[in-house]
Amino acid sequence: MAAKCSMVHDDVYDLKKREDLDSWTIDQLDDASTRLVRVELFLRKLEEVHPKNTISAQLGALFVKAHKGFSEIPPHIKDQHRRRYTIRTLISDVLGKFKLVNTAEPLKASEASRSTSQIISDVLEIIKLENIAKRMEASKPSRSSCRISTEMVRFVRTVLDCTASCLYRVHHRAPESVLKKKLPYLRVFLTLTAERCIEHESMKDFFTHVEDVAYTAANLCLSEFDSNRDSKFSKLLKRISPFRPKIKQIYLSVLIGSKSSRSETTMNANYMSDFLKALQEDLQELLNHDARLKIAFDDPIPWLQQGLSYLSGFLLNIASKCTPLKELNSLQSHVEALAIETAILIYSSYDEEMDKTTEIDHVLFHLQPKFNHVKIEVDLIQLLNCQATIIAPLKDLTDYVWGELIYLGTFIMDSLEQCKEHTKIADFVTLIQSVTSQACSVINSLFHYSEQEDLAREINYSHFQLLLKFKFIKAAIAQMCSNISASSTLDHPTIDLWNFLPINFEIIDSYFNMLKSSKISSSYVPTVDEVFMGFHEYVFGNLLLKDETYLTVTVGNEVKKFFYGLLLLVTYLFDPLAQSIGCMKQNDLLTGFGTTVIEAESAICLNYQDVADSIKSGKVNLVLQFLTIAFKLIESEGILTDILKHKATLKAQIFDLIESAHEELISVRAFLMDVFAQHTKLNELHDLLMRAEVTAHKLVQISSSCYESFMDGRSIEKMRLSLSDLQQEIESVKVDFRIICFQLMDASPCNMTDGEGLINFLVSHQDWLLKCDACSIPFLKNQIPIVIGELVYLGSFLADIIQYLDMHQELKDLVKRVQDRKYVCLFPIRDYIPACYYMLYLSDIKQLLKFVEAEVKTICLEVPDSSSYSFPTTNGLGFLSCFLDKLDELLNSKLDPIIDLKLHIRLVKKGLLCLRSLTDHFTESNDEHDEVYSLITSVTEVAYKAEYVIDSCLTFSHPLWYKVLLISEVVENIKLVNKEVSETCEREKNDEIVPEVAKTSTNILPSLSANTSTANKEMEGFQNAMNVLKNQLLEGSPQLDVISLVGVPGIGKTTLAKRIYNDPMVTSHFDVRAQCRVTQVYSWRDLLLTILNDVLEPVDRDEKEDGRLADELHRFLLTKRFLVLIDDVWDNEVWDNFHMCFKDAQNGSRIILTTQLNDIAIYAKCESEPHHLRLFSDDESWTLLQKEVFQGESCPPELVDVGFRIAKCCGGLPLFIVLVAGVLKEKKKKAELWKEIEESLGSQNIGSLEETMSVIGFSYKNLPHHLKPCFLYFGGFLKGKDIHVSKLIRIWIAEGFVQANTGKRPEDAAQGYLEDLISRNLVMDVEKRRNGKLKTCRIHDLLHRFCLEKAKKENFFLRINRFSEEDIFPEKPKEYRLFVHSYEDQIDLWQPSRSNVRSLLFNVINPDNFLWPRDISFIFDNFKLVKVLDLESFNIGGTFPSAIQSLIHLRYFAAQTSGNSIPSSIAKLWNLETFVVKGLGVEVILPSSLLKMVKLRHIHVKHRASFSLYENMGESLANSQLDNLETFSTPRLSYGEDTEMILRKMPKLRKLSCIFSGTFGYSKILKRRSVLFPRLEFLNHLESLKLISNSCPAKLPHVFSFPSRLRELTLSKFRLPWYQISTIAELPNLEILKLLLRAFEGDEWEVKDSEFPELKYLELDDLNIARWSVSEDVFPMLEHLVLTKCKKLKEIPSHFDNAISLRRIEVNWCSWPNSAQEIQRTHHEDMTNDALTIAVHPPDWTRGSSP
Repeated sequence: MAAKCSMVHDDVYDLKKREDLDSWTIDQLDDASTRLVRVELFLRKLEEVHPKNTISAQLGALFVKAHKGFSEIPPHIKDQHRRRYTIRTLISDVLGKFKLVNTAEPLKASEASRSTSQIISDVLEIIKLENIAKRMEASKPSRSSCRISTEMVRFVRTVLDCTASCLYRVHHRAPESVLKKKLPYLRVFLTLTAERCIEHESMKDFFTHVEDVAYTAANLCLSEFDSNRDSKFSKLLKRISPFRPKIKQIYLSVLIGSKSSRSETTMNANYMSDFLKALQEDLQELLNHDARLKIAFDDPIPWLQQGLSYLSGFLLNIASKCTPLKELNSLQSHVEALAIETAILIYSSYDEEMDKTTEIDHVLFHLQPKFNHVKIEVDLIQLLNCQATIIAPLKDLTDYVWGELIYLGTFIMDSLEQCKEHTKIADFVTLIQSVTSQACSVINSLFHYSEQEDLAREINYSHFQLLLKFKFIKAAIAQMCSNISASSTLDHPTIDLWNFLPINFEIIDSYFNMLKSSKISSSYVPTVDEVFMGFHEYVFGNLLLKDETYLTVTVGNEVKKFFYGLLLLVTYLFDPLAQSIGCMKQNDLLTGFGTTVIEAESAICLNYQDVADSIKSGKVNLVLQFLTIAFKLIESEGILTDILKHKATLKAQIFDLIESAHEELISVRAFLMDVFAQHTKLNELHDLLMRAEVTAHKLVQISSSCYESFMDGRSIEKMRLSLSDLQQEIESVKVDFRIICFQLMDASPCNMTDGEGLINFLVSHQDWLLKCDACSIPFLKNQIPIVIGELVYLGSFLADIIQYLDMHQELKDLVKRVQDRKYVCLFPIRDYIPACYYMLYLSDIKQLLKFVEAEVKTICLEVPDSSSYSFPTTNGLGFLSCFLDKLDELLNSKLDPIIDLKLHIRLVKKGLLCLRSLTDHFTESNDEHDEVYSLITSVTEVAYKAEYVIDSCLTFSHPLWYKVLLISEVVENIKLVNKEVSETCEREKNDEIVPEVAKTSTNILPSLSANTSTANKEMEGFQNAMNVLKNQLLEGSPQLDVISLVGVPGIGKTTLAKRIYNDPMVTSHFDVRAQCRVTQVYSWRDLLLTILNDVLEPVDRDEKEDGRLADELHRFLLTKRFLVLIDDVWDNEVWDNFHMCFKDAQNGSRIILTTQLNDIAIYAKCESEPHHLRLFSDDESWTLLQKEVFQGESCPPELVDVGFRIAKCCGGLPLFIVLVAGVLKEKKKKAELWKEIEESLGSQNIGSLEETMSVIGFSYKNLPHHLKPCFLYFGGFLKGKDIHVSKLIRIWIAEGFVQANTGKRPEDAAQGYLEDLISRNLVMDVEKRRNGKLKTCRIHDLLHRFCLEKAKKENFFLRINRFSEEDIFPEKPKEYRLFVHSYEDQIDLWQPSRSNVRSLLFNVINPDNFLWPRDISFIFDNFKLVKVLDLESFNIGGTFPSAIQSLIHLRYFAAQTSGNSIPSSIAKLWNLETFVVKGLGVEVILPSSLLKMVKLRHIHVKHRASFSLYENMGESLANSQLDNLETFSTPRLSYGEDTEMILRKMPKLRKLSCIFSGTFGYSKILKRRSVLFPRLEFLNHLESLKLISNSCPAKLPHVFSFPSRLRELTLSKFRLPWYQISTIAELPNLEILKLLLRAFEGDEWEVKDSEFPELKYLELDDLNIARWSVSEDVFPMLEHLVLTKCKKLKEIPSHFDNAISLRRIEVNWCSWPNSAQEIQRTHHEDMTNDALTIAVHPPDWTRGSSP
């Protein structure tokens, strides 16, 4: 809005040019112009960073109105005399638009009654900038509960910048000048703390404070100059002061939070400079406040001030030279940390009650070395920046020094405080500062070195000199940090490097001074090895005593200097330089040094013989002996390292041996080093060192021999023998090491008796290893994570295989063999733990792991798989085909876990293909005693086992050899079965007899249109009962009556009750009707909601309690004559609950109740006796059978007799009649086939449950085998409950039941399976969708029981029913599928072990309706092979479990979560096809990785989803493609191209339901403002589309572009003008249209000719349409019209009087039901069209309103 402000300013400027204005008016305009300049400056700077902001939005309308007024002034001036206006009056009108109070009204006072001075006074009052400031204050958002975001911080920081800039334009008074300095400080303080700890709890208070200051400062900046202005500024400055108690506490809290965090972004150098300057000012203010501080800390305070000034100046210099601070990351973090610590010191010191002397002294002690170190870093940076070019050797030196400075800086900044209690810490800090200062000084001197010919040598010497010093310091730091992490006190004496402090490096300096002064050719540059060997010789040479006189000197400082040299050699042995062991030439130097050591040893011993200090002589002797051994070991390491460089030419086995020997050498040297450091009585080590010295010499000889063999190309065998000798020599030394370590251990090893004990041992030692002190040797440190990884791997591997291999005895024997080997790691240690123990422990644990792994491998080869899992026998050949398809997918996959196994998977596939070719001519037998049945069972079992093994190999982290072992065993088993099947085929080749059973091709399925639902059967046998029951409903007493239907299962209770319930005479008699189905497991709340939604207008009642719902229902029903159908009641309690809602009804209301239990009917009786349904007679049975089989056609004469006998066999039970009819329909209409069926049924009589199951079994037996698993699956669901067809079909597909044919979608094939089951009367279609497809279905209770029993027998699934507590949770489920029905609070009780379960479906009921999250971690731990996982019935928690990524075989996943995001790791489920998430929150955020899951077919998120990819959409979508996705609901999408980019990644989308939100723009097509709706015509497969809009303004047009194939469209909340529907009306294939909840707005909808040519279903819901005009030629195909809550509409258009295609009209909650009834009379009487039905709900609108 700065541009708008500028336009107003220009208008004022133009007016000032006019000659007809008096001077007073011009002065006022000048004043207004000056004020507008400040506003414009502020807004322009603000909008540069934030183009759209609340402040500009608040002021925008004001400037627009003002500009409009100014634009009207010129014509007014021309007509000035005629209109009697003065220019002052016009200006008053225009400038009045600035006024915030009542801005919409112009000045209304008449110019006739007001003087000129009054008008000017009004103008001046209106344009005061205080008014604009008030509008700015109103723009300040409320921060009561929102989180602080980076965008919020950025905006407030910009407001501070803008205000500071404006302050430069005002008169520089004292308060303004101070504020001008304070605001940048506040800005950088906010920036620094927000980047470090924006999530910290104290940040909100601090941000609120800064935001309040920013807005207040901006208001003052734009306010008038008056007498109170200085006072206001002074008050603001007091509020800003960090020394106010409340503000100080906020500052300290946020600073302490910042101190514990690190910034990941680069801090602006100017910002940091401002911050440091502000700290200087605050420090000065602190000293002025308390002069005692300056006196008490006379020395530290000045350097603190100087340090702040120095760093501030450096940062300004960096900024001025445009050197980005991000190149100096370590320095940046150090400067920021220093600034924060200094700020904490300053603000915490402003406390009268604080013991300042103690606390401040402590803080200053740590701050001083930090400032000094940063200063050295800064000096080096400035030195480097001054150099145009740097020669290579000098650059190497500067890089090295810089690296050491970073390391030491990390110690000083992060770890110094941990060492504060150490007595030598001050000496050590002094040493660090001395060496770092010297390093910087050396580099400076080398940059100015005049003797260029000696420069290279000088650089080298300086490099080595600094390296030795830094090496000691780093070793001391490592030792100190180790001591900090270990126990606080050690009861064993140690040699500590810190004990030598204070130390100087005189020995080093004297040595290098000697080198630099020597006359060596300047062209010669020594290597690091030569320099170090010379240093060692220098040390030992000066330790050789020449005469007695010199001996007295050695007692003094001179010998101390050289003993410090020995200390440096010891330090060197901790971590020898890589260069020192890299080649044979350097090892020659080591050999020479070894000779020097021996000579020095002999000379010292000789000269000390007669000296009283013999102990010292012995100590030196042992030290030199130790050094001899150590350097010999280093020599051997160097030889082996040189061989390892030739890895490419070495055989793997030899390379492993050399690498192992190399590791052992390092461990031996490290062990010796620690033993030497730990023992004060070194004479006790004499024997150990003697043996070690002999071994060290042998190791050099053996390794040299090995190297010669390698270089000469001799036989590998000779090298192997040499390496074997090397290992034996090392083991001989380790025997002595063990003796030393066993002195520290308990006598008995860890308690292990079996495999579980071994696993526990491996697991427990993982944490222990993390604390291992590796004596600061990098190699050993690097080995620890490797060994931990091996421990984890071996422990989990043992735990895995122990689950399915019976190897407990073998593991017991293994544990005994392990304990016999006396590994150090098996014994607990007493008290003090020396580093040498850790080293030997690490070596032994590696040996133990190798031994155990080799032993376990041997055991696995010997112990057969004893898996006790139960595999299904249903449709075995169908599973074989499905599994072969899966193997093809694996072989085509490029995933890493599969690649290594492809060869072996291919062998499995080859064997199974051979089996399938042999069994193709078999038809699966149902006779368990048949040979074919036995063969197919064997084939099925081997296929299931193959699946289990391959999936386990892909899931678990078994070693490759073990995976290959398992799959190879499967291949062998397949070969055995192949042999058996081949022999059987050969025997039956000439005389093969295969039992005939029904076999239907999966390609030919009956259509749904041919089906006859069991709910619509002709009920001939029940006609009399229907008449009696109708009379009881329509007549009788006005008191409430219950009509109970009682009968055995399958008698037809539900069918009869629904026929009566839907009878037209009955429906017209009652005001309202409702129905519900109870079953044995029910939710009282769900039943209440079902009835309420039937009798009352549907609203959201989820928040109401059950008691309030029941009361609402009771109060409503008291005013109505109601009919309620309560189906399948099993206990008295549910009737008691219902009766409370129905009692006191006295207007002829009725209840229809069905139950199998006569006691229930007697209990619920009011007046009428229960009606017991009888069985059908033989004639009635035959009539029903004919109708079912022949579908209205007559029965052929030859089938009449046999058909009648078959009907008679059904025992008069309608259910059995329709089941048998389902079998007969699939048979040919031949008498001989029907007689076979008669014979099968002849022995069955309805007399017992077993015989009843046999009749159902007959129908099941005649099912095609591919339908049997689909039918049995119904048994897993709760009895009597409706099942959603879409969910059922997707689970069938995930289970592998559906084998889609070429060119046919799996969903279509599955739909055909279901229709076939319905056609056979095994499944009931409960509810259909608007497009004619099934929505819900279920099976009869008797059929459900059969499915349960058959599934159990065939190992098809296990159903756990915890509602009645008849079942318990299995500890180790063996079944292939699990259906779990339970109350929610029982889920946490299940603690299963690992299982082969492949399908896990939960149906959880929460009786208290509280969606508490449940712990489901046991699923991810124990059901890793699951393919179907349904958790939709309970809350899995607020955080979506990332552990789900381990379930890589998942194909179907459904869950309910209170979390708001899905982790990106979900993409690791590379087999997932259906993903369903029910979000309990507002929105679920989907990761962009989801778009890369190529197998996904269905994504359903309830109730709304969005993608986390809008920040970088192009990158997120780059490699994304959901080629198989068909359905997607319900994403929240934006208008425009972003949505198109996403949807183009889903080219095969068939069904989309989404929510649109966003902005609108200008349409080139409509030539006006419109909603830029994304183009969707590229979705060529899209058939169903549901769109909901959440952001469109009323009646704003859209530009739609729908695909022409679209068949179903739903629009909601778009609020479109009715003329926009023309685009939809032209869709050529649109059959279903739903316009819901103000989809269109306007009083009239005119449907024009030829629109909606194919529309069959039209629904209008909650629209404000009043008139609906329809032309004659529209809706030619319309069959179903639904009108709901269209309360303004007067009537249905007369066009529908003659619509011959119309079949049904539904009117719900409308006030004009007579209009529909008139249309029905017209169709029935004038057009003789009895097919049209009318449904009005409620029948009487006035009586149907809610109370």
